[in-house]
Amino acid sequence: MEQTVFDRISKKQYIAIVSLVKELSTKRFQYLNIANYLINLILMQVLEDFQAGISEEIIKNLFPKAVEMLFQQYHNSCFNYCHIKTQDHNLSEDIAQEAIKQLLKSNKAIEDVDAWLQQVTSNLLCKHYRAKNKDKELFQELRLEASVLQEIMTAEGMQTINEMVPADIQKLLAGREYQDYQNFLSFANLKDYATAMNINEKAAQKRKDKMIRNLRAKILLTLGWEAMPDILSFGQYNAVLKFIRNLPLSANSNKDERQCVKYSADLAGFLKGIERIDDWGITMVNKRRFRLYLFHFSTAKPPVLVTFFIVLNHRNIITIDGYVENNLAGIHPSPSNMLIPKHQGKAMWGYDTIVSFLDC
Repeated sequence: MEQTVFDRISKKQYIAIVSLVKELSTKRFQYLNIANYLINLILMQVLEDFQAGISEEIIKNLFPKAVEMLFQQYHNSCFNYCHIKTQDHNLSEDIAQEAIKQLLKSNKAIEDVDAWLQQVTSNLLCKHYRAKNKDKELFQELRLEASVLQEIMTAEGMQTINEMVPADIQKLLAGREYQDYQNFLSFANLKDYATAMNINEKAAQKRKDKMIRNLRAKILLTLGWEAMPDILSFGQYNAVLKFIRNLPLSANSNKDERQCVKYSADLAGFLKGIERIDDWGITMVNKRRFRLYLFHFSTAKPPVLVTFFIVLNHRNIITIDGYVENNLAGIHPSPSNMLIPKHQGKAMWGYDTIVSFLDC
């Protein structure tokens, strides 16, 4: 593999940065699960100016900037969601700022900040249109999305799917995923369903899991989600797991040789040195095309992140369009003659402003 900038950071330095940023994040944002995002942003800043060195003081000085960058991303996400719905710039700005304020003032643990913000943003829009008593169609749509998000974020979200899907979304109601789940709910229990289908309870539970995953994926896609494993149907999800499991990694040298012939020697060479896949993520490009992100962390080598460009056909067979090792921003320095207008370079959410809401 080509050498990356991460080769210039030792494992000891990497662990020290991660540990310090987690400590700073937990101390300042005790209710928000944002440490990993801040770690990534600070690592990017470190690599952009690697010659400055890596010390505890430098990391502490970079922390406020990373916080500003992260909350600007949160603000932009809220604003874009509002603006797509309303086409009202000023309203979208007000709603986005209020959503961030509520996030910072929350005294309850928030694990998934992105999902929480989208739900709160949707709720704030509902409140606005309820107060104005106008655009009832938009209000109904927003109310539906808020309830869907709330149900999805709970452990038993699919138990009340009937309440989540009113007649506003006819396409979802008429879909096979919803009809299959409704059919399952018509039985008193899993045992009755298994008897009716002439299968054992283990097979019935697998079918139930498949129906819930397919319906969950359909709802998320309807809401516009594009980047998480939950957007994959049951068949797609298992196809991706099988694809990852059968990659020609060094730790899989004993895998069935018939499976290995599917992959080219170039791919085997590209993955040389990667013993296993420690984590993965996926983003939908369009209906059948995806970016699959694979992450590997070794105790002896720097972390590795690679992206596969894949196509999932209607039979959930994966075709590889390409693959690349991801380089961090530090290896792509900004041109020295690039000028950023002052008003565009200023953070809307300054660090002092952010922490001021924490202390309220």
